[in-house]
Amino acid sequence: MYKHIAIEGNIGSGKTTLATMLSEVFSVPCILENFEKNPFLVKYYDDFEKYALHVELFFLTIRLKQLNHFFSETDLQGKTFFSDFIFEKTKIFAHTHLKDESLQLFEAIFSELDEKYFLPDLVLYLHRPVFELKSNIEKRGRAMENDIPNAYLKNLELSYRRAFENENRFPVIWLNCSDIYFQPNDIIFGKIKDLLNQKWENGLNEFNLI
Repeated sequence: MYKHIAIEGNIGSGKTTLATMLSEVFSVPCILENFEKNPFLVKYYDDFEKYALHVELFFLTIRLKQLNHFFSETDLQGKTFFSDFIFEKTKIFAHTHLKDESLQLFEAIFSELDEKYFLPDLVLYLHRPVFELKSNIEKRGRAMENDIPNAYLKNLELSYRRAFENENRFPVIWLNCSDIYFQPNDIIFGKIKDLLNQKWENGLNEFNLI
């Protein structure tokens, strides 16, 4: 099985749920994103354009610190581990929401980091239609997310798709999982576990769970 398996997806796709579930089933470590530590996030959802750079730069520092701590403090010798984000996520979001001088500044900072150290060995991207994402967002009840526009979620999906279509450093499985909710030990979960033991080509691969 791959060593670092990252679960990615749009907001409300279920990536944290699946990453946690897989780590518990395999009894291996899992690193979960500390998004709640970003003090600009609430302001960002009120004014996307004004606070986009603040949010992405702060996320960059959070993820860098979190990954450095995890790799330095966790014994990963010969172990698989899961995460519910990839370091490259910050760049994907930046290219979705920043422009002009703000994007240039972000790129200048990001280019100085050795992100190769944090590259996953396999990414599972959970693809759901926007109406399902919105339903999941409403169910989990985070007030700051309640008014996320459909267009925001669609643009983010397109950004992930473009990034992964041009990816050649690791394999990405684009999992079409509309109307699927993960339960340990059911048939769907068994299919996902089987995917982790297969050899995948670098770049974008697609798989339908049903």
